[in-house]
Amino acid sequence: MSRLHPLHTAWLVRPIALLCLCFSWALALASEAPLDAKPRSMPSTPRSISSTPRSISSTPRSISSTPQALPSTSVSVARTALAERLDALNPFHAHFAQFIEGARGQVLEESTGELLLSRPGFRWQVDEPYPQVIVTDGAQLSIYDPDLAQVIVKELDTALADTPIALLTQTGVALSDRFDVVSLPGIDGEADVYLLTPTDVDSLFQEIQLHFDGPALSQLLIFDHLGQSTTVRFRPLELAGEVPTAAFVLELPDGVDVVEG
Repeated sequence: MSRLHPLHTAWLVRPIALLCLCFSWALALASEAPLDAKPRSMPSTPRSISSTPRSISSTPRSISSTPQALPSTSVSVARTALAERLDALNPFHAHFAQFIEGARGQVLEESTGELLLSRPGFRWQVDEPYPQVIVTDGAQLSIYDPDLAQVIVKELDTALADTPIALLTQTGVALSDRFDVVSLPGIDGEADVYLLTPTDVDSLFQEIQLHFDGPALSQLLIFDHLGQSTTVRFRPLELAGEVPTAAFVLELPDGVDVVEG
């Protein structure tokens, strides 16, 4: 059985079996790898992340279809507020733990790593269970798999189009064109949770939730139409000075195959 890319299961945005980055997250990257890309075989014994809790039953399920007990702001106001918060989330450096759950709440996949964002640069580095680096300089997206000694290069607009991860990589996201947005206030009255519903009826996901802790993004949740969900939890890390552009350039060892996708 070939291994699916961690991002496609969730950030970065998956058709159920695929598990998005989340993106089935994602739908776009690994699932659309070039035909000549190398397949990966799953080990007979799955690698585990012992330091990461196995259960995430406390994670909220999709709540867009449930009447809200808390007051919500208007859609237009919520869109504007969220766009401003996302634009301000730059730069952003965080450790992440990603979980993918089935419709019955069972954990299907989990991974950990680091996110570094300094637009237009973006770096998503998976450390466990399978090392992998996804990086963009704003023009091209590169997916580097050290175990396969292979890097897949795609045009950024094509690779991340209509994926949840694009909310973080783009400046001035056109939320009004792509999502209906509702915000829920936190204890201090400021919106801490934003619920995004795609306006495209053919979208592969049903709802996105963005949770903030102060100015920092703390959680990203993605729900598909079949009950599968992806949760990405962020733990912000301090940045020492400006982010160097070199952080978004892959340094590849000799012998790595480059596949144009």
